[in-house]
Amino acid sequence: MLDTGVRKNELLHIYNIKNHNIDFDQKVIHLDTTKTHKRTVKFGQLSYSLMKVLYDSKNDYLMWNRLQYKPMTAKSLEVFLIR
Repeated sequence: MLDTGVRKNELLHIYNIKNHNIDFDQKVIHLDTTKTHKRTVKFGQLSYSLMKVLYDSKNDYLMWNRLQYKPMTAKSLEVFLIR
């Protein structure tokens, strides 16, 4: 969401970005499920740095709640960003 144009719902919960949709070399995310159609969004260095920290090959989803061991929700993202 930082510099990609990805909507909160695309990032979280129902749509949740899967790790296989992220191309770190090209710095793009392929969104298979969106509000209207499939699309590809670019990301910059800020998102790249954060995604590298969040990326865990053991999980299917980029935004993974490690405390509850499930995909991150809007509420758990708020807690993550505040801390």
